[in-house]
Amino acid sequence: MAVTGRPAGWCDHIARMWPVDAVVGENGAFYFLFAHGRVQRQYRDAPDVRARNRDRLAKIAQGIVAAVPGCAIAADQPYARRISPSTIARTCRPLPLAAAERIAELMREAGLRAKVSSIHVNAGSATTTSWR
Repeated sequence: MAVTGRPAGWCDHIARMWPVDAVVGENGAFYFLFAHGRVQRQYRDAPDVRARNRDRLAKIAQGIVAAVPGCAIAADQPYARRISPSTIARTCRPLPLAAAERIAELMREAGLRAKVSSIHVNAGSATTTSWR
């Protein structure tokens, strides 16, 4: 079993191509199981919850991009289809550490968890839903 924070598109590929039985993606938002010649998907949250979370985080991301000069959504986001809203803002060009910390601060003020790395800022829901 592979466990990753990567988006659904990557996980679908991993489930089909790697020698694994399953892959857990987006930090636990779903798992993909390759069985009987096809990928089976199981999501942590119901479709309406996922849609509501995506809408909420899209609004937060727009506010952050507007508030932090030089900040942008990563250029690969259209290709990195996500099931859950685990990443809402990434820097696509170098920014000062202070800017990355400001992005994380704005995420936390919006009620999210935030992590700053050397290349991007990730955010996730401050609450988690248990698997059913």
